[in-house]
Amino acid sequence: MRVKNNREEPIDFLAKAILICYNHLPLTTQFCQSTESCQEYRQAYLILEALSKEALAQVRSEIQEFQFSEIQPYLNYWITLEELCVFE
Repeated sequence: MRVKNNREEPIDFLAKAILICYNHLPLTTQFCQSTESCQEYRQAYLILEALSKEALAQVRSEIQEFQFSEIQPYLNYWITLEELCVFE
């Protein structure tokens, strides 16, 4: 819903990235021809670098929710991203 309304949050972007990588999200020809768009999704983890500590904590909390939901096929992806959200 947030994505359709142009209110995408970091967790939405990260979820979309894994779906794109496994061809579970249909893409337009225009999107596939844009190397910039494809590069953004191949390196989705880089979005975490731009987040504040509070935003990272929020993403980490949302990732933990994904781990216990229907996203089990991508569990290693979410575990890795959760580790990247740890800050000191």
